[in-house]
Amino acid sequence: LVHGAENPTIYANIVLEDEAEHECQQFDYPTLTDDPKEELEVSAKHPLQFFSISDVDGEDCGIFIAPLARGRWLHLWVDMESDNPDAFLRSEIHHDGKVLRSTKVLKWRTG
Repeated sequence: LVHGAENPTIYANIVLEDEAEHECQQFDYPTLTDDPKEELEVSAKHPLQFFSISDVDGEDCGIFIAPLARGRWLHLWVDMESDNPDAFLRSEIHHDGKVLRSTKVLKWRTG
């Protein structure tokens, strides 16, 4: 959720599963220049590339990567043997060898 004002702010509802709690976090909205926009337009022209094979919850997955703006990389874990090969099980954003964000997909719905 983004709130526009003199100082735009991003609010995120974070689920802390291990503690069975929710937490609201607040971040300053980043200043956007044309550079990231141009980088994203260039990145959008690059198709996903096969990177490696890994395991997610006992499922063998192909890892596919694509460049993003500001030197970041998108990593997607795809269960190639599932009934729905368009669904992915995990996504991560990497920068300088570190994982910045990780998302685990628990249920994939289509339709």
